[in-house]
Amino acid sequence: MIDLFGIQNSAFGLRRADHFDIRNSTFGLRPVLANSPFNDSDWFRKGRSQAGRFADLVALVRFALAQQPVLAPFADSVSERFNEWLMDKAKAGTVFTAEQLAWLNLMRDQIATSLSIEAEDLDLSPFNQRGGLGKAHQLFGEQLPKLLDELNATLAA
Repeated sequence: MIDLFGIQNSAFGLRRADHFDIRNSTFGLRPVLANSPFNDSDWFRKGRSQAGRFADLVALVRFALAQQPVLAPFADSVSERFNEWLMDKAKAGTVFTAEQLAWLNLMRDQIATSLSIEAEDLDLSPFNQRGGLGKAHQLFGEQLPKLLDELNATLAA
Protein backbone atom coordinates (compact mmCIF):
# COMPACT_ATOMS: atom_id res chain seq x y z
CA MET A 1 0.00 0.00 0.00
CA ILE A 2 1.25 3.50 -0.76
CA ASP A 3 0.29 6.82 0.71
CA LEU A 4 0.34 10.25 -0.92
CA PHE A 5 3.75 10.98 0.58
CA GLY A 6 5.37 8.16 -1.39
CA ILE A 7 6.12 5.80 1.49
CA GLN A 8 5.31 2.19 0.68
CA ASN A 9 4.56 -0.52 3.21
CA SER A 10 6.06 -3.87 2.32
CA ALA A 11 7.02 -7.12 4.00
CA PHE A 12 10.51 -5.65 4.34
CA GLY A 13 9.41 -2.51 6.15
CA LEU A 14 8.91 1.03 4.91
CA ARG A 15 10.71 2.24 1.80
CA ARG A 16 10.50 5.28 -0.44
CA ALA A 17 8.47 4.61 -3.58
CA ASP A 18 9.97 5.58 -6.93
CA HIS A 19 6.59 6.59 -8.32
CA PHE A 20 2.96 6.55 -7.37
CA ASP A 21 1.63 3.22 -8.64
CA ILE A 22 -1.92 4.21 -9.42
CA ARG A 23 -2.88 0.70 -10.57
CA ASN A 24 -2.09 -0.85 -7.19
CA SER A 25 -3.28 2.08 -5.08
CA THR A 26 -6.80 2.85 -6.20
CA PHE A 27 -8.15 3.95 -2.80
CA GLY A 28 -11.15 1.66 -3.35
CA LEU A 29 -11.86 3.01 -6.84
CA ARG A 30 -10.86 -0.11 -8.83
CA PRO A 31 -14.31 -0.57 -10.51
CA VAL A 32 -14.39 3.10 -11.51
CA LEU A 33 -10.80 3.06 -12.74
CA ALA A 34 -11.19 -0.07 -14.86
CA ASN A 35 -11.99 1.80 -18.09
CA SER A 36 -10.08 4.99 -17.44
CA PRO A 37 -6.61 6.20 -18.38
CA PHE A 38 -5.71 5.94 -14.69
CA ASN A 39 -5.96 2.13 -14.91
CA ASP A 40 -2.72 2.01 -16.88
CA SER A 41 0.21 2.88 -14.61
CA ASP A 42 2.43 3.08 -17.71
CA TRP A 43 0.24 5.93 -18.96
CA PHE A 44 0.63 7.58 -15.58
CA ARG A 45 4.44 7.41 -15.75
CA LYS A 46 5.26 7.67 -19.46
CA GLY A 47 5.94 11.16 -20.71
CA ARG A 48 4.54 12.77 -17.60
CA SER A 49 6.50 15.30 -15.61
CA GLN A 50 6.45 15.15 -11.83
CA ALA A 51 4.20 18.23 -11.85
CA GLY A 52 1.90 16.63 -14.42
CA ARG A 53 1.55 13.51 -12.29
CA PHE A 54 0.78 15.66 -9.25
CA ALA A 55 -1.90 17.51 -11.22
CA ASP A 56 -3.39 14.16 -12.23
CA LEU A 57 -3.62 13.20 -8.56
CA VAL A 58 -5.68 16.33 -8.03
CA ALA A 59 -8.04 15.12 -10.78
CA LEU A 60 -8.26 11.69 -9.14
CA VAL A 61 -9.08 13.17 -5.74
CA ARG A 62 -11.68 15.52 -7.24
CA PHE A 63 -13.29 12.56 -8.98
CA ALA A 64 -13.25 10.47 -5.80
CA LEU A 65 -14.96 13.32 -3.94
CA ALA A 66 -17.56 13.61 -6.75
CA GLN A 67 -16.37 17.14 -7.59
CA GLN A 68 -15.55 16.06 -11.14
CA PRO A 69 -18.01 13.93 -13.15
CA VAL A 70 -15.45 12.27 -15.45
CA LEU A 71 -12.09 10.83 -14.52
CA ALA A 72 -9.60 12.31 -16.98
CA PRO A 73 -6.04 13.62 -16.87
CA PHE A 74 -5.98 17.11 -15.39
CA ALA A 75 -4.34 18.55 -18.54
CA ASP A 76 -7.25 17.26 -20.66
CA SER A 77 -9.76 18.96 -18.36
CA VAL A 78 -7.78 22.20 -18.47
CA SER A 79 -7.64 22.11 -22.29
CA GLU A 80 -11.37 21.50 -22.51
CA ARG A 81 -12.18 24.39 -20.17
CA PHE A 82 -9.68 26.60 -22.04
CA ASN A 83 -11.41 25.93 -25.37
CA GLU A 84 -14.79 26.71 -23.81
CA TRP A 85 -13.35 29.91 -22.31
CA LEU A 86 -12.01 30.97 -25.73
CA MET A 87 -15.40 30.32 -27.34
CA ASP A 88 -17.14 32.36 -24.63
CA LYS A 89 -14.68 35.21 -25.20
CA ALA A 90 -15.29 35.08 -28.97
CA LYS A 91 -19.06 35.15 -28.43
CA ALA A 92 -18.59 38.21 -26.20
CA GLY A 93 -16.66 39.92 -29.00
CA THR A 94 -13.14 39.55 -27.62
CA VAL A 95 -10.57 39.05 -30.36
CA PHE A 96 -7.07 37.83 -29.56
CA THR A 97 -4.09 38.33 -31.85
CA ALA A 98 -2.01 35.32 -32.89
CA GLU A 99 0.71 36.38 -30.45
CA GLN A 100 -1.79 36.73 -27.60
CA LEU A 101 -3.18 33.28 -28.41
CA ALA A 102 0.32 31.82 -28.33
CA TRP A 103 0.80 33.31 -24.86
CA LEU A 104 -2.62 32.13 -23.72
CA ASN A 105 -1.71 28.60 -24.82
CA LEU A 106 1.48 28.79 -22.74
CA MET A 107 -0.56 30.02 -19.78
CA ARG A 108 -2.97 27.12 -20.25
CA ASP A 109 -0.04 24.68 -20.24
CA GLN A 110 1.33 26.27 -17.06
CA ILE A 111 -1.99 25.77 -15.30
CA ALA A 112 -2.24 22.19 -16.60
CA THR A 113 1.05 21.22 -14.96
CA SER A 114 1.29 23.60 -11.98
CA LEU A 115 -2.40 24.06 -11.13
CA SER A 116 -2.15 27.86 -11.36
CA ILE A 117 -0.33 30.77 -12.95
CA GLU A 118 0.96 33.89 -11.24
CA ALA A 119 2.61 37.02 -12.65
CA GLU A 120 5.97 35.81 -11.29
CA ASP A 121 5.70 32.68 -13.47
CA LEU A 122 5.90 34.89 -16.54
CA ASP A 123 9.57 35.56 -15.84
CA LEU A 124 10.33 31.83 -15.92
CA SER A 125 10.66 29.40 -18.82
CA PRO A 126 9.00 29.22 -21.34
CA PHE A 127 7.64 32.75 -20.91
CA ASN A 128 11.03 34.38 -20.43
CA GLN A 129 12.08 33.07 -23.86
CA ARG A 130 9.28 35.19 -25.34
CA GLY A 131 9.96 38.37 -23.39
CA GLY A 132 8.74 37.51 -19.92
CA LEU A 133 6.46 39.60 -17.77
CA GLY A 134 7.27 42.77 -19.71
CA LYS A 135 6.06 41.26 -22.97
CA ALA A 136 2.92 39.92 -21.26
CA HIS A 137 2.16 43.44 -20.02
CA GLN A 138 2.75 44.76 -23.53
CA LEU A 139 0.35 42.19 -25.01
CA PHE A 140 -2.43 42.28 -22.42
CA GLY A 141 -1.94 45.69 -20.80
CA GLU A 142 -3.67 46.56 -17.55
CA GLN A 143 -5.93 43.54 -17.99
CA LEU A 144 -3.07 41.07 -17.29
CA PRO A 145 -3.74 40.59 -13.53
CA LYS A 146 -7.46 40.17 -14.21
CA LEU A 147 -6.69 37.75 -17.06
CA LEU A 148 -4.45 35.60 -14.86
CA ASP A 149 -7.12 35.51 -12.13
CA GLU A 150 -9.77 34.58 -14.68
CA LEU A 151 -7.63 31.81 -16.20
CA ASN A 152 -6.88 30.39 -12.75
CA ALA A 153 -10.53 30.46 -11.73
CA THR A 154 -11.77 29.00 -15.00
CA LEU A 155 -9.13 26.46 -15.94
CA ALA A 156 -8.14 25.09 -12.56
CA ALA A 157 -11.72 24.99 -11.31
